[in-house]
Amino acid sequence: MAADAVLEWEVITADGKHLVATPSENSDLYWALTGGGPGTFAVVLSMTTKIFKDGPVGSGILMFNMTSDPANYWGAIEDLWAYMPTYVDSGPNTWDFALTPQGFQALAITVLDQNSTVVEKLLQPFFEILTTRGIKYSWTPTNSANYLAYFTSRFGPGVKGAGPATVQLASRLIPRNGVTNSTSNKMIVQAMKAFNDNKDWVLGCHALNVKNIKHPDNAVLPQWREAVATCNIVSYWDWTKTPEYMHSRTELLVNTLIPALEKATPGAGTYLNEIDASWKGDWKKELYGINYNRLVNIKNKYDPDHVFYAPTAIGSDSWMTDASGRICRK
Repeated sequence: MAADAVLEWEVITADGKHLVATPSENSDLYWALTGGGPGTFAVVLSMTTKIFKDGPVGSGILMFNMTSDPANYWGAIEDLWAYMPTYVDSGPNTWDFALTPQGFQALAITVLDQNSTVVEKLLQPFFEILTTRGIKYSWTPTNSANYLAYFTSRFGPGVKGAGPATVQLASRLIPRNGVTNSTSNKMIVQAMKAFNDNKDWVLGCHALNVKNIKHPDNAVLPQWREAVATCNIVSYWDWTKTPEYMHSRTELLVNTLIPALEKATPGAGTYLNEIDASWKGDWKKELYGINYNRLVNIKNKYDPDHVFYAPTAIGSDSWMTDASGRICRK
């Protein structure tokens, strides 16, 4: 987690004080800022982070298409999720992949300080599953001298490779105990299948293991430590369609598709930076969990008048929106 690497925050509080927050100085503010959501506790001037030793990256590109037997294809996706804890735990490694209406795409299989031969050996159990199921796949091993070269090869040169801003987006954490149980794994995959069946949606997942990473205590949602992945549900605004059609797509997302995935992953939590503005989940529970009350107390200490606001940020329920769209204190 990026938050785990933060060493220090430099801030201006709502009453104009200049403070430095570290694990030992203003430690409550440090805890809140480090994973506690939007920076509505104070104005952040700077942040100091750890740096990490660079080195080679072993990787590869794995793809296979939707087959003429959808049940077999989605069975392979269940197998993938069941295998995923083994993969991420061996590094810990990460794996970015997409489930699209056309098939499976894995572009960023990230194994640090190794080469593609090691990666291929690590993935061999899943390759054998695909072969047994009769699914033809494409595997292209790659090696990068350092992380920047690897990142650029996958995502382009920094922000220049970012996607368009007209994205319809939601997210969900996928719990480890959900994919290691065959019954719940099937339920999770069926909920994911519904997005692809709708044709407008792609699931982009980032598999990870951040459970046993040494770090100062922070306000990161605890469910991240038990997650095997975070998945984004993505569609892009189609300017050839009517606004009514596009809004109906959002309504389907927030009223049907996301609730089904949440039902299949009870208590898993949601990534607070990637939710649709009309998302209807329990934001206190899903975004902050057991940290919420402590975060409110820290908010009240450093910003007692709740000057700093965002719609699903800590303490935002002390405000209301009037008929003209202005926010007013309750």
